[in-house]
Amino acid sequence: MDRLLLSPNEFAHRNGVSRVQVYRMLNSGEICAFKVGKQTKIPVEVEREWRERLPRYVPRAGCQS
Repeated sequence: MDRLLLSPNEFAHRNGVSRVQVYRMLNSGEICAFKVGKQTKIPVEVEREWRERLPRYVPRAGCQS
């Protein structure tokens, strides 16, 4: 069964960002989460939406092989 919720550490690991950066994104409202008891959980849908909002890489002219 696929996971529906991620901890901030799991989100960081899956997306190549630091745990501190995840908490910065949470505190700024860039991503949202909720508490389950004392644990912070980020829905995988929030992760997908965040990835879709990331800017796309566009190679500079002359870097094509």
